[in-house]
Order: sequence, then structure tokens, then C-alpha cells
Amino acid sequence: MTSYSNEIERSEKLVYFLSLAGIYRDFWCLAADECFEFEYKHLADDLRMGIEAFNEEQLREYIYLIQEEIYAGVDIHILNKQQLLDYINLIHKYTYSIKNTYNFCNSELQKLANQGRQFVYSALLQSFDNDVNEFFLSLYCTAQKISDSDLSDKNYDEYDDIEDNYSLIEDNYSLDDIYKTDSYYNINTTPPSEHESVLCWIRNGCQQL
Repeated sequence: MTSYSNEIERSEKLVYFLSLAGIYRDFWCLAADECFEFEYKHLADDLRMGIEAFNEEQLREYIYLIQEEIYAGVDIHILNKQQLLDYINLIHKYTYSIKNTYNFCNSELQKLANQGRQFVYSALLQSFDNDVNEFFLSLYCTAQKISDSDLSDKNYDEYDDIEDNYSLIEDNYSLDDIYKTDSYYNINTTPPSEHESVLCWIRNGCQQL
């Protein structure tokens, strides 16, 4: 799922990270009504992820966007992915002004991320032995982590509570046990029944909201 041998494969694999980001965003939108937004292109830039992630059809659309006239004698419809990338590099090299492609890339990356969600979902669920509750907890327990700056005399007792609660998670306690450890979370915890809609969403494949 994560191995690669060249830059093209690297970018294609990183699409799965964008898929995971979408799943994570939708999870918190359901679990805590925290529907934060993010730009897929911005996230891709942080990952040093280029247009190598695009499929051949997307690369052709990208070429039409940045170049009004195809070079004479070039039929981009018969070029493979590597050839399309080489052709795009030539355009960038010899064309003085390139149209802004941010919105196009953001939209196309989101499409790829959505296409990869099912694969990422299946891999994650399998890693938890198909246990939906464990899948839920793996996302829910990211709500808060203690930082070094929090280790002051003022909140030392609270830190002890958090450490004790975290040990419960490491010991594979059930959902009911976790919900009793409210101080671990950054949000108000509620009984498991309150999150039935989230569990249902997970069971149904973490579809895009």
C-alpha cells in the first residue's frame, strides 16, 4: 500500500493519504460536529506531491488548461503517462506564462482521494480485524494528546489522570471503559449510543459526506 520505486508511484501512493484525510475530516464532522475544511492541493504541496499522481485523462486535461495550442505533430491521446509528464515539462520549460492551475489540481486531487477511499477504508478495517468499534476508537482517540508545555504544577494532577486513562486504551478496554475516562478527550464524550450514526457510517464504508 505504501511502497514505491519512483516519483510517479510515490505520488500515486500519497493519494491514499489524501483519502485518509477525507475520512478523518468526515469522521469528526459526524462525531463532534467539527466540519473543518481543507484544500487537497495545499495538503499535496506539503507532501511534495505533484501532478505525477494524476491519471492519463487528468494529465491531458491539464495540458489543455495550460496550453491553448498543442505542438505540431504531437498527438497527446496516444502518449502514455510518462510521455505526458515529459510533454508537460516541455510546456513549462518553453512557455513564458502558465495559467493558474490551483483550482484544477485541487479538484482533481479530491476526485482521486474520493476514488481511493474504499481501498483505504478496507485496509484500515482489516487492520482492526474488521472490528468497527476499534476502528471508531482509533479515530476518536486522536482528540487530545498531552504536550510537554502542559506539564506544569498547575495541572500535574490532571496529567496523571490522562496518563492513567491512556493506559486503559493501551490495555484494550472496551468502548464503555473509554467513555468513563472523559479527561482524556478534547471534546465532551457521550454514551456509545449517541454515536450510533458514526458507527453506521463506518459500517457502510466511510462514504464521502
